Amino acid sequence: MDSIAATSFQGSPCRFFGSEIKLLRLEPASFSSDCNRNHTPDECDIAAGRSFDCDQNSLPDECEGRPGSASDCDQNGIPDACESERDCNASGKPDVCDISSGYSLDTDADGRPDEFQAQTFALVVNGPESLLGARPGAVVSGEYACAVLPGSRVQASSNPSEGAQGWTLSLRSDGVTIVDATSEGTASADRCAGTPGLLYAGFRKTDITHGAGNEGVVSGVVLSAVEPITLPADRPSVVLKLTVAGSTPEAGVSTAGLGFVDGLRGTGQPVQNYVTWRGATYQPALRGQTIRLSSAVAPFRRGDANLDGRVDVSDSITILSYLFLGGPTPGCLDAADVDDSGALDITDGHGVNVFLFLGGPAPPAPGPFECGQELSTDDLTCIEGECR
Repeated sequence: MDSIAATSFQGSPCRFFGSEIKLLRLEPASFSSDCNRNHTPDECDIAAGRSFDCDQNSLPDECEGRPGSASDCDQNGIPDACESERDCNASGKPDVCDISSGYSLDTDADGRPDEFQAQTFALVVNGPESLLGARPGAVVSGEYACAVLPGSRVQASSNPSEGAQGWTLSLRSDGVTIVDATSEGTASADRCAGTPGLLYAGFRKTDITHGAGNEGVVSGVVLSAVEPITLPADRPSVVLKLTVAGSTPEAGVSTAGLGFVDGLRGTGQPVQNYVTWRGATYQPALRGQTIRLSSAVAPFRRGDANLDGRVDVSDSITILSYLFLGGPTPGCLDAADVDDSGALDITDGHGVNVFLFLGGPAPPAPGPFECGQELSTDDLTCIEGECR
């Protein structure tokens, strides 16, 4: 048999992991991950119907929606991203999680966040609640989205497709900086660009604003001046995407935020937060986003790239799949940085196998057996470290 110098076994991955084990010649880029550790490649589980893949990312749902995980906040085994019908405020999480965590109020106890039930509309901004840096003073960034939510009066209208015709928003940033604002991939994009873009012969202007008390973004959109184009009246619509950056504190956690405040000024006049519906202007309910900045790094075992509590050959597969096959990003990049070089590359994937099977050196501190913190000053992070 050829020496172990590549990444996988040639031939059917189902034969390799299943009861019929065949040791065939190694070839690059033909292995498969087995995130649920049932000795069957993930794509075989999905193809056979043993696992579901609701978001079609080639990763079984049970791996993304582990009870208690960040991607399954209601612990029902379904990834949050696949429960959009239960996310009426477009926060990226099921409504029950927003309400139970205090992120949203539910004063009438009907299971729907209050901002979704505003009489006419609500403007909301959603995105990561925490930005974690590798060290104090590190620059961190995150993606956020502004959305228009139709309220109960709009939903109850006779025409469910007749939503907002236009809007203006004024969003201030505190403790973080908005470095990019775009309509691409939103309902504000040009219709000719394809779904979800709706703008046709209309108006769109967005400015990132600067100055004391004026840091943030303003935006104004009229979907069309020649056709009766509106946002849907029965669901939220993302209308602006933002990239936000900040610096982690020297110690502890600092709090920043994005909040809708009337009066920010770009290249024109001060902007108010308004939504236009059926030719009339309405003042929407407003909900911003609190952001926690921290340099605290989760403890980890170096080499435990898939965070299953041990270092084995599956960690090599996880690293190489991420690097070369478009696999999911490891939750703890420090754990996947097997040689502690400060960068993930092929030597990390092979480093696991050299340590396990060829008598090579153990991964550097905190090592493969004990949990600990990152001691090196690199730019990798460990957001989902797990020690058990």
